[in-house]
Amino acid sequence: MNRTVSANCNNLNLTAVPNNLPISLASLSLSYNSIAIIENEDFYNLTFILHLDLSYNKLRFLQPNSFIRCQELRTLDLSHNDLFVNSTSLPMEIFQHLKRLQSLSLHGNAYPFFDYPDYFLGKLHLLEILRMDGIPVNFGAEFSNIENLRELHLNGNDGICILGNVTQDTFRSLNTTKLAVLDVTHCHIETVSKYAFSMLIHLSKLVLYEFKSGLSNLQNALTGLDMTNIAELYTSKIYKKPIPVTLNDEFRPLMNTSIQKLYITDSHLYDIRPEFIELLPRTIQELSFRDNIISKAKFLQKMSMLNSLIKVDISFQRQYTMTDQITASSVFGIVQSHDDDVRLPPNLQIFVASHLKLGYGFVQGTSFKPNILRFLDLSCNELEVLGRRVGWTSQPPGPQFIS
Repeated sequence: MNRTVSANCNNLNLTAVPNNLPISLASLSLSYNSIAIIENEDFYNLTFILHLDLSYNKLRFLQPNSFIRCQELRTLDLSHNDLFVNSTSLPMEIFQHLKRLQSLSLHGNAYPFFDYPDYFLGKLHLLEILRMDGIPVNFGAEFSNIENLRELHLNGNDGICILGNVTQDTFRSLNTTKLAVLDVTHCHIETVSKYAFSMLIHLSKLVLYEFKSGLSNLQNALTGLDMTNIAELYTSKIYKKPIPVTLNDEFRPLMNTSIQKLYITDSHLYDIRPEFIELLPRTIQELSFRDNIISKAKFLQKMSMLNSLIKVDISFQRQYTMTDQITASSVFGIVQSHDDDVRLPPNLQIFVASHLKLGYGFVQGTSFKPNILRFLDLSCNELEVLGRRVGWTSQPPGPQFIS
């Protein structure tokens, strides 16, 4: 029997699951219809189904045995429906037969904001990816039974997320899981306690986009990450209102981590002090301050101490003209020697510095120390003058793209 058969029934104005679906179906998408209820018999014959998408319908109820015969199911998408996550809409036994389920999406539903639905999730021992709405309570004890959980997405831009106060107990029941990725984008966080994420010892990627709780709460969120496996951190919109932000030592808690990627974007950063760079761990490989209003370049002079740095993005500083014009090469973050040679971070390969309103160019005679840069973007910088000679002393084959 061919188990690769798939059926796309999206946007067909369906109000119920079609009858006589092929029993050989491995993938079925019923997204963007008007299905309001799943009956016990709707998927009874789909014993080989692996992927089922019921997103963007009008689901209000699931019968207890809706998926009783779908025991091979790997991914199930119930997002963006009208499901109240309670024992009426989602009976306790609804997922008990899905022993092989690896990915479950529940976000964008009508949560009653009482408690997390751990009563029907605790049986999903092989679940690896969970997408759901975020509510301002602690995760229930049953979450500790999802020992293979690797990714938890509570993204408020793709559903509902109102975490409120994040404490040391909020995610404590997840400390027995293998959680490596936590996304709490746009989750209306009011406060964060120190060590709120420290018990997630496998955590390698933390997404705090649209944080909006201020620098002190962000520093609290970072405290204790040295007890995890953190390698990637992403944040934006540090404050609710667009006020100029100066970074000093707020990221000191990362000093003893092995973080590799740090993105602080769209946060109205106005000034980044040199000590901010000095406190970063030397494991940093990617650093981005894109989409801010940075006006001072002195912090860039410290970049050369980041020996593992491969990619830097400081593009789209929207409001101000860069000052601290030590010469145009200060844009590369290196203090020039007396011969005006620019010393790049030893492993830097990608440098994006477009839309900075520099207003000045390379000093005539500027050249670059040996480097391995492969991609350089200085476009849209309103340069007034470019020196007649810009030397490039790079390891072969030299930069592959210069704009």
